[in-house]
Amino acid sequence: MTSKVGLADAKGLDIKVIQIKDATVIIVGQKTGDLDHSGIIDYRDLGIFGASYGTSKGQKDFNDAADLNSDGVIDYRDLGIFGANYGK
Repeated sequence: MTSKVGLADAKGLDIKVIQIKDATVIIVGQKTGDLDHSGIIDYRDLGIFGASYGTSKGQKDFNDAADLNSDGVIDYRDLGIFGANYGK
């Protein structure tokens, strides 16, 4: 099976790749945005996400799991990632 993938840094910015040959990619872990670990990204996860929206690392309501691009801020970028995965 052949798949096309892209690479991004911790801020979600694309990393230019010229060519990768004979690579194996193993994806493990939960679905991006499945904050309650139920196996589906739904309104329950949205509630968890919303509770920490607008916070930054170190603030009281910051939730590491809701920082979907790992940039230390839960903002519109994370919401975009969450929205792209909603219902999956």
